[in-house]
Amino acid sequence: MFICDECGKVTKTPGLCFCPYCGSEKGKKTDDKFVPEGYVPMMSPKGIMFTNQKRLRKIPIALLLGFIPGLMDVFGLGHLLIGKWFRGLLFLASSAAILYFRYFSEYQVDSMYILVASLLIFMVQLLDLYNCLKDYFNKSVI
Repeated sequence: MFICDECGKVTKTPGLCFCPYCGSEKGKKTDDKFVPEGYVPMMSPKGIMFTNQKRLRKIPIALLLGFIPGLMDVFGLGHLLIGKWFRGLLFLASSAAILYFRYFSEYQVDSMYILVASLLIFMVQLLDLYNCLKDYFNKSVI
């Protein structure tokens, strides 16, 4: 496998000493046995990185699932997407509690308290999702 230093493209043709895309002879040869399964080599400013593309594609989707439904008091969907099951279910339970107290409770809970609780849970959820995604990214790049 040949990874070009100029354009960053990866060529899996054996025995190449130049890049077929840009013609540069600057690059590195690597052996396929050093690449973990599911990871793809990539050039970065620091050198060769191995990334798991399937895992990396989940990061923006998890952010959207944390933010957009969170505006409507549905929390934890981003956590569930990246496999943080306990945290995701905990945030979903808080969504159910807010829904219950807002619409179905026989107690007269002031709507200002529910709004403040909802905003706090939303902010805590986004902060926790950010920290989880940071760890998720670090495990996706070697």
